[in-house]
Amino acid sequence: MKKYLLFFSLLVAFLSTQAQYKIKFLLKENTPIKRDSVYLAGTFNDWNGDFNKNYLLKKGPGKEHFIVLNLPAGEIRYKFHRGNWTSVEKSADGNETPDRVRMITKDITLTDSVESWQDQMLLEKMEALAQPMPDTSRVKILTALARIYSSTAQNYNKDSAFAYAQKASSVLQKTMIWDAGNIAYNSYLFNIQEILASLYRGLPQPAII
Repeated sequence: MKKYLLFFSLLVAFLSTQAQYKIKFLLKENTPIKRDSVYLAGTFNDWNGDFNKNYLLKKGPGKEHFIVLNLPAGEIRYKFHRGNWTSVEKSADGNETPDRVRMITKDITLTDSVESWQDQMLLEKMEALAQPMPDTSRVKILTALARIYSSTAQNYNKDSAFAYAQKASSVLQKTMIWDAGNIAYNSYLFNIQEILASLYRGLPQPAII
């Protein structure tokens, strides 16, 4: 009897490792420019960063993209890109986006968002600034531009970083006049002051994690 129980336990464990689950990856782009081609790379495809049609996301409504894959149980890590690693996803400030880590145990929809793409993060923010928006949103974008110019090696430009940080400070000060007491502005002000202080010291701006 014990042999049968041991055999059954091993069989269940083996089948569980071979099980395939239907995983839907749903991506929402929080960028001002709509993209047609977005790809998925991760541990399940050896981090393939090419134009691989098997991992090309389909277009959904608006700026949504999706793909459905059958994957075995276990941990997966992944990122989104637009055809190669020079167009990989980035944070709004141009910093590295950590690998997305998920544990697969059942059929599931994984919903993620992308704030920027490495090769067009400046263009995206310039495009956004050309659109009508609340001053608070404008401060965020101006601050992000200042941080990109002060902290990313491929875009480093001290004069541009100063200019955008000062513009962000000016817009924020105007906003704080008519909305005094809003503590949310403290974080905006701190970020701007941090960038300016770093530039005045001539030190590289530390990345945000």
